[in-house]
Amino acid sequence: MQPWEIWCTFGKHRSSILTNLKYEFPGATICSACQMAVVENLRSVVDIPEMSEAMYIRARRRDTKAREENKLRAHREAVDPNSTGYVYYMRINGRIKIGYTANLRQRSRNYPPGTELLAVEPGTRELEKRRHDQFVRSLAQGREWFAESDDLIAHIAGVAEVHPLPTNVMYQYGKHEGIKHV
Repeated sequence: MQPWEIWCTFGKHRSSILTNLKYEFPGATICSACQMAVVENLRSVVDIPEMSEAMYIRARRRDTKAREENKLRAHREAVDPNSTGYVYYMRINGRIKIGYTANLRQRSRNYPPGTELLAVEPGTRELEKRRHDQFVRSLAQGREWFAESDDLIAHIAGVAEVHPLPTNVMYQYGKHEGIKHV
């Protein structure tokens, strides 16, 4: 078998085009042709409604975000198998928040629209505490909010260089979701 030949375990045939493989499971893959065959077989037994264009777009966005989260988790586990989450650096209303989370997308929902993710590094709550202690001179408010300083900005730039910034992981607000109506 050539390195570019990938077998579809559902249809028991090979595909030399990596993009044909839509889903990968532990020890198994299913290509787009077999996926469509499964859907057509289900349609003959179960009444499956057609997807609207809006439903299709939302499903694609969820799929893309899930892939990004999986890449980020795989990177975290490769860098530090003992890490339990991420230490993140966000700019919110002119302050920098250094925090910890196991789920970056869910955590980003708690911040207002316009929040900027500056860097993410694999870590634990202990690493977050070490970062707070490291930049205590820049502390602006509470124990996790810091003013921008040269040391902090240089550290964030270094982290962003070593650990690529994830795309599509931050929560995106809907059209008027961030505005409270009274």
